[in-house]
Amino acid sequence: VEDNADDSEFDWDELDSDSDRFEFRSESAQSSRDFLFTNHSPPKTLPDRINQQLVDLNISDEKMVIAYEISGNLDQDGYFKVEPLLIADRLDKTETEVLEILKIIQGLNPPGIAARDLRECLLNQISDHSSLEFIVLNQAFEDFTYKRYEKICNKLECGMDDLKRAIGIIKKLNPKPG
Repeated sequence: VEDNADDSEFDWDELDSDSDRFEFRSESAQSSRDFLFTNHSPPKTLPDRINQQLVDLNISDEKMVIAYEISGNLDQDGYFKVEPLLIADRLDKTETEVLEILKIIQGLNPPGIAARDLRECLLNQISDHSSLEFIVLNQAFEDFTYKRYEKICNKLECGMDDLKRAIGIIKKLNPKPG
């Protein structure tokens, strides 16, 4: 086998002939800073991220008006604390139309977004509605919040080990998706 090391060596003379292209300029620090400020937008707000996802869904302009109103009324934790009827009245829509769009937004990222309370936030983060963690939150939320685990086991007819596993999953959910 022949050694072709000479073929793969870098030609330093060729690089040196192009030195004008690689010259260091003192204003580069300023131009780098300018590049960062002009070519990179600041991090988007939560409503901006929600609205971009809605645009990607390609919903109608009429529905988008409702969606913008909902996303603009999310609090800092990502909760929707406004009564849907108030938005419906403000936009001359039905409450059903507002709730339909709210449900769409609740399916976006981050999971749990636009929930009206903690229970809904946690439930919206669990995709398997037949799982014990979903059933605990859906059917025994008050007992769960007060750590009445034996009562939950009796009510849902489950074992303590299964409940502990479900609670471990619930504890990993994000209570403040915003």
